[in-house]
Amino acid sequence: MDILIKRLKAYLIDLIVLILLLSIVALIYHPDITSYQSRLNELQGDYLIGDINFGTYIHENSKIMKIIDEKSIFLNLLNLFIVIIYFIIVPYFSNGFTLGKRFNHIRIRAIKKEKLTLKKLIVRSMIINGLLYFIGVIICSIVVPKDYYFFVISSISFIQIIVIVISIFLMFKRKDRRGLHEVLSKTYVK
Repeated sequence: MDILIKRLKAYLIDLIVLILLLSIVALIYHPDITSYQSRLNELQGDYLIGDINFGTYIHENSKIMKIIDEKSIFLNLLNLFIVIIYFIIVPYFSNGFTLGKRFNHIRIRAIKKEKLTLKKLIVRSMIINGLLYFIGVIICSIVVPKDYYFFVISSISFIQIIVIVISIFLMFKRKDRRGLHEVLSKTYVK
């Protein structure tokens, strides 16, 4: 269990660092979506008091979410870039370390003493660090029609959560403590 505790502490540190970085970017660049967020709140209130039915709520919510994500595409691209830098580029050039991992004296390693490659780090990050979600939101905000947007984005979120849960479950159940992200990327943390 000791390695799992170290990994959890490292990941929490990494998340704090990442949230700080993303918050700084959001302070510097923030699209004006206040009126759309207000409309989402009104819509939710209308649904809760029974002024609109569930179908109308989802339909209107979908349109507004699409507009918000279209207006936030540059911010989402910046966020994607930061996640790539922090969870792929930094470990690649620092021999498998992120700040959290370095602080906890663990690092990402390739199986069979292979070199830790960008491909391995990308596969890991697609699963465990939300790259799949960020890329999905960016692509969907460009190509998915507004009537289906809520369903598609919710599905991507659900898939990302399920994959993370499976990965965590495997870390607890497997003898080698490797999650799905590590099995698929042929890496481990030690």
